Amino acid sequence: MLFGISVIKWDKKYGMRVEAQYPENLDVNDTITKQIYTNHEFEEEAGFLSLSIGDLNLASYYTGDTDYYMVVLLSIDESPEDYEDILSDTIRRVMSQLKGKKYIEELPGYFKHIATYPKMTDEQKLALILLDPIKKMILDRLIEDSTLTKSELSAWLRDKYGSEYIDVDSIVNSMLRNKLIREETLEAMTSSSIFLIGDIFVSRVPPRASIVRSKTMKDLDPSVLKNYMDDVRTFFEKYSPNPEDTELILDLITDMNCYTVIKELRVAPVSQKSKTYQRLYGSIENFDETLQRLWDAQMISVLKDKKGNEYLFLRSDIKVKYVFPEYLIDKIRQIYYEGSQPDYILIEHLRILQDRYGEFKEH
Repeated sequence: MLFGISVIKWDKKYGMRVEAQYPENLDVNDTITKQIYTNHEFEEEAGFLSLSIGDLNLASYYTGDTDYYMVVLLSIDESPEDYEDILSDTIRRVMSQLKGKKYIEELPGYFKHIATYPKMTDEQKLALILLDPIKKMILDRLIEDSTLTKSELSAWLRDKYGSEYIDVDSIVNSMLRNKLIREETLEAMTSSSIFLIGDIFVSRVPPRASIVRSKTMKDLDPSVLKNYMDDVRTFFEKYSPNPEDTELILDLITDMNCYTVIKELRVAPVSQKSKTYQRLYGSIENFDETLQRLWDAQMISVLKDKKGNEYLFLRSDIKVKYVFPEYLIDKIRQIYYEGSQPDYILIEHLRILQDRYGEFKEH
């Protein structure tokens, strides 16, 4: 269980001071702040760490020179490491809102995102990567260039974002954990090299499982089934992926309420009179608004049978998955002929891709 989140600042005069927290009655006492400070000082670098104090587990992220800490307080059965990526992403947002302490009004939303993150599926976490503008920009750069050094990456991000707080190490480590990049130290290089080894595929796809299940439902009026099939067919005849739609479906799949409905409808359509519908209605906050959002996004269909019974159907499903970037072979060949990168870097990248392909096929 997540008890709360806290933003703490080291002050040379007053020591560790809680700048803001949510909920407001959260008890972040001197014992906690001193332990956080001591453990980060021992590490002698910015970044993430976890520790236990009594019946609490803590996850903490230290920004380094700016002397800010973001801390989450967890029950003892929670693993702090599960929160590393979302914590480093959140502190980046907080640091961009320091002026006027604008981040304080966002803390309830940050709390909600942090609380739900460990419950997210792999496809949702991949979607979050693409919704992060910096990680998405790095991916796009690597798709174009295939590799760059860490110092080049740092300089490029500073040029793009100026003085805004960006912890390159935390971003790189997150992408490493998700097997999107590989970091290697080459003898001839003064800085480690970042190689692209994975990509993320995003698209709407026909709801095959729901269609198959619908065909076996004996109580489903044949005319409703036909209307559903026609509706799906018509949608995908006109569907053409585009950046705006990609952004929309990524937002939907990372919204826990929308995702809960999508997962349910992937299995089978839901009758408004069913226990499943009542369960969803009782468990999802703002259920009607959630359905409206999915309807507006053309994710669901609402169809009635001759008796007036209403059914929810999945009109289009979402596919977000990790893919091996086979296109890099042609890209590396192109770079070789252009002579824009040394041969030994291209050879190393091919070796890394060969290793990653073996791992990818095994899973």
